[in-house]
Amino acid sequence: MFKALVILALLPALYALALFGWPDLLRVIQGVRHVRGTVVRHDLSTDGFVPVFQFVNGTVTHEVRGRTASLNPQPPVGSTHWLSHPRRRPDLARLPDHFPRTMMYGLLTAWLALFSDMAFGWF
Repeated sequence: MFKALVILALLPALYALALFGWPDLLRVIQGVRHVRGTVVRHDLSTDGFVPVFQFVNGTVTHEVRGRTASLNPQPPVGSTHWLSHPRRRPDLARLPDHFPRTMMYGLLTAWLALFSDMAFGWF
C-alpha cells in the first residue's frame, strides 16, 4: 500500500516536468533564437497587467504575452527587451528567466529522486 502511494506521489512531478519542460526540450532540440521584442500594450488579467511583446521573425510580425503579471503595467509600453524562442516556434518566445526555471527543475529533480528512492530503492 505504501509503495502504491509513493508511486502516486511521482505523478504530479512527472506531469509538471512534461508541462513545463516541453518548451525547454524544444529549445534544446531546435536551438534558440534571440529576438528584440517591443512592449506594445498591457492586457488586463485576473492577476494584473500582462505585457504583450511584438517582434519580427523573418517577414512575419508576432505578438506574445509575457509570463508574469504585475499590479502596475511593467515594463512600460515602447520599451524593448530580448526574447528567446525555439527556432521553429516563435509563438513560444519569452523573456529569459534562467534562475526560476533552474530552481523549478532542481525541485522537480529532488521530488523525483526522493520518491523514486522510496518506491524502488534506487539510491
